[in-house]
Amino acid sequence: HNFEAYASQKLSLQPLCGNTFYINTGLLGITAYKVNEQDLILLDCGMGYSDCDAIIELVDSLKMRVSSIIASHCHVDHIGGSERLKEKYGAKIYMPSLESDACRYYEVLKSNFPYMSINMVKKYFKTMHCQPDYEYPPEDLTLTVDGAEFKIIFTPGHSIANVCIITPDNVMHMGDTILGRAEMAHNRLVYTFSIGLDIETKEKIRGIKCAKYVAVHNGVYDNI
Repeated sequence: HNFEAYASQKLSLQPLCGNTFYINTGLLGITAYKVNEQDLILLDCGMGYSDCDAIIELVDSLKMRVSSIIASHCHVDHIGGSERLKEKYGAKIYMPSLESDACRYYEVLKSNFPYMSINMVKKYFKTMHCQPDYEYPPEDLTLTVDGAEFKIIFTPGHSIANVCIITPDNVMHMGDTILGRAEMAHNRLVYTFSIGLDIETKEKIRGIKCAKYVAVHNGVYDNI
């Protein structure tokens, strides 16, 4: 991907349902939940490249702040901007417990990339290096963030502890559990940590009815 191609793109908060909104960075689709006129919760927060600059520009233009970030999983294209948003707004970072150490420690992150040296990992994945504030376990649960209740659906497969997150408005942010049609069209062989778990996960969420479904790569759907 040419991340810099999105540097000049102006983002907007597109309404989905109730207080749940969609931010299309061009590369990614981020779900946002508006707690009040000041506080915005992001479900994933994109790369630590130009899309993070664009998110900050959008949030500042709305005279809001990112109060919290709920990560679906710990891949750089989903949580790459987390530490910067934490520094900028004091955002609290929520992450799956099985994946959070990969963000805390470069040595753990390197174990996912045996062909890379530790210096290469530090160079190419430095934007996902952060300190999570809260971890949630590998199970279905309800997570209260800034007074709002989110349902966490444990959906391993794409990663060891990928989750889907359902907002109080019944909008499902799918992480990388399901990809959008455009992404599938040019990326037919999708990365999967475990094919067996991934198939079980897709069967699991098939029956969960939501008002909208957000595919981070990339689009909003009425059904899956």
